[in-house]
Amino acid sequence: MSSFSSKPCNCLVLKPPRPHFHLESAYVPHERLQPAKRRRFKLLRKVDSLSIFAHVPVDIFYEISLYLHPQDLLNLSRSTRRLRELLMTRNARFVWVSALSNVEGLPRCPSDLCEPQFANLSFDEHCHFCLAPKVKIILWNCRVRSCSSCLFKCFLTIDQLAVAYPKTLDILKPETIFPNVTYHNTDSSKPGKVLFYKPQVELYLRELAENDRENEDVRSSMLSKWCLAKRRFYAEVVVHSAMCEQWSRYWDHSETSCQFYDFAFTVCLVGLLAFLWKDKLFY
Repeated sequence: MSSFSSKPCNCLVLKPPRPHFHLESAYVPHERLQPAKRRRFKLLRKVDSLSIFAHVPVDIFYEISLYLHPQDLLNLSRSTRRLRELLMTRNARFVWVSALSNVEGLPRCPSDLCEPQFANLSFDEHCHFCLAPKVKIILWNCRVRSCSSCLFKCFLTIDQLAVAYPKTLDILKPETIFPNVTYHNTDSSKPGKVLFYKPQVELYLRELAENDRENEDVRSSMLSKWCLAKRRFYAEVVVHSAMCEQWSRYWDHSETSCQFYDFAFTVCLVGLLAFLWKDKLFY
C-alpha cells in the first residue's frame, strides 16, 4: 500500500505574494508600439493593351486607322501619349480625311476647322465649356457644343453686343457678321433670341480696335472691306451649318431606326427559340 493517504489534505496552502505595481512595469517599449510590418507582395505589372501599338510600324498603324470611325480615332488619340503623337500631326491628316469620308452623308470639313476639330464637334457628345457629358445641342454656326447652363454664360445678346464694340464704328446688321444662334424658349410662344458667340465676338473686336487707330477716311474704307470679308465668310459658314444640321437630323433618325430594328430582330429571335424549345421550357 502506498504511504500517502487518499484523503484531501487540510493543510493551508500559501500562495506567493503578489508583486507591487510599479510604473516601470507598465512601460511598453516604443518598438512594440510600432505596427508590424506587413509583407509586401510583388504585383505583376499589368501590360497595357494599347502598348502593342508602340511596336507596330507607323505605316501599318496608319493603314489600319484608315478604316476606323472618327470617334474611334478620337478615343485612340486620347488614350496614350504615343498615339496622340501619331494621330495629332500634319502627316496623319489623310487618316482623318479617310475616317470622315467613311461616315455616310457627312459634309466636308470646313475651312475654319481642322479634321480632328470637326470630328470632335460632330461625334463627341460633351460640352465644349464645362465638359458635361451627353450634350446633344450642336451650334453649327459657332462650331461648338453647349449645354443649357453654359448657353447664356458664353453668348451675348444683341444689347450686350451693341455696348461691346466701339461707338465710333457703325456696323449694320451685326447678325450677318458675328457668329450667332437663335435660342427658342419652349415654354413661351415669343420669337427666339439671337445670341452671339462671345469668344468670336472678342476676336473680331480686337481686329476692329486695330482699325480704329487709323484716321477717319482710312478707317471707313478698312471697315467696309472688313465687313464685306466677314459677311462672305459667315455666309459660307451658314450654308455649311445647314448641311450639317440636315445630316445630324438624318443621322439621329437612322441611328434610332437601327436600334429599333435590332430590338425587333432580338424579340423575333427570342420568340422563335421559345417556340422551338417549348416542350422543354413549359413541360
